Amino acid sequence: MDLVPVAGGGGRYSVDLVEVMSTIMVLTLRSPHNAACAVEAGAGDIVIRAMQRTILLGNGIEKLIRKAKMNCKSCKNAAADALRDLGLDNFNL
Repeated sequence: MDLVPVAGGGGRYSVDLVEVMSTIMVLTLRSPHNAACAVEAGAGDIVIRAMQRTILLGNGIEKLIRKAKMNCKSCKNAAADALRDLGLDNFNL
């Protein structure tokens, strides 16, 4: 699995949704014990966050956040943070 550093993310990494789902599937498929361990370790939360990111990006959230960042002075920092948290490049421009 290729981990891509998130720009300015302080050591955080962005992982593709397909890679997340594939890894969890391989570890848990046909193994109730592994599935229970994965859920206890927070795998469900990771999957939900990855899916939400993909859904948001697929629905054009980046364009809206960048527009708010450019047009609303008081939104600039929050918008940059949101872009960074979505794993997008050039979030600070």
